[in-house]
Amino acid sequence: MVIYLMCIVFCACETNRPTGGQPTNPTNPAETGSAGLKYEMNGDGTYTVVGLGSCTDPDVYIPAHHQGGKVSSIGAVAFYGCDALTSITVEEGITSIGYAAFSGCSSLTAVTLPASTITIGDYAFENCRSLQ
Repeated sequence: MVIYLMCIVFCACETNRPTGGQPTNPTNPAETGSAGLKYEMNGDGTYTVVGLGSCTDPDVYIPAHHQGGKVSSIGAVAFYGCDALTSITVEEGITSIGYAAFSGCSSLTAVTLPASTITIGDYAFENCRSLQ
């Protein structure tokens, strides 16, 4: 099971990524964020970022809103092993980062978290060797 999960993560985190910064959502100009991130809706109507999805941006920008709803968290192991990620910027309003969310992101050099972040799960940035 672990090998299978690692294959999925590796395939989703390919290294041939263009840079992108903070693109605007073309279907809703009021929303910003890296295009293609994968979200799941929570029981309270908010969203959790659960992975890269089709995102190809090494500089990931996680928005506070998705499809008109609030993004409240970054899920457990959401970006686990995505060694092509170089920076993460999280918008104000996101309150929690899950267990091992960015663990193993060995190229991650910069993380910008908002004051609204209350909880950072265990091992959230484990083995992020380039992070200063």
